[in-house]
Amino acid sequence: MGTLEYKYCDPATIRFVSLSESEDPLTYYWNFSNNKTSTLKEPEILFTPAGTYYAQLTIYSKGICNDTSYSAVSTVSVFPVPVSAFSLTPTQTTIFDPIIFIKSKASDAIHYSYSFGDGTSDEFANGYHIYQDPGNYVITQYVTNGYECTDSSSQVVTILPEYRFWIPDAFSPDGNDVNEIFMPIAFGIDHYQFEIFDRWGRLIFKTSDPHEGWNGMYKGEVCKQDVYVWRIEFRNVVDGRHELRCGHVTLIKSL
Repeated sequence: MGTLEYKYCDPATIRFVSLSESEDPLTYYWNFSNNKTSTLKEPEILFTPAGTYYAQLTIYSKGICNDTSYSAVSTVSVFPVPVSAFSLTPTQTTIFDPIIFIKSKASDAIHYSYSFGDGTSDEFANGYHIYQDPGNYVITQYVTNGYECTDSSSQVVTILPEYRFWIPDAFSPDGNDVNEIFMPIAFGIDHYQFEIFDRWGRLIFKTSDPHEGWNGMYKGEVCKQDVYVWRIEFRNVVDGRHELRCGHVTLIKSL
């Protein structure tokens, strides 16, 4: 007699396999210490709770001359599983403060890991995660105990979009690394287009990258000190509205 596996976690459904072969008809009688019995050749038995169980197989062979029987005993060890549990603080926040603190409340665990639902993961019991984009994310905790038994649980955290727009009215691209680039500070936008015109309406700068600003140059040279016109279009992701902003910026050159 044998089993397909020798290590189990609670609850364990175990398939027992008799390896006995005979030309005579065989009768099987399985007796388990959890008060279950079976006359199948390969029964499946559920063992719970955790503990040590015994399985005894007695095989009867009815031959031409006399009857014979064979008996074997096997030990089944079922190990306890840890219990996954954790808390999130907060469960809802905005992209301006997208840090989520995680505290494990699991029991009987020695190893902890988390999947954050944004394609990243980490290993700790208590820690935090910072999200980069708005959305609903499923955080899953995986725990393992000393018997290598596992458990998992999940919770949803919501990162709400936010919208902010601010733009300066002057900059000085003079090489001193202070206020060198003219660009807006914007959050919660997409479908972005930023343009700069001189006082005659000539387009001298254009970008669709919200992280790219104007360095005050046009065709390889720093533009003269003057007032320039800017125009910005984008979509506000919070309410989906199309925004168009226009204004003036002063390019200042050091004397």
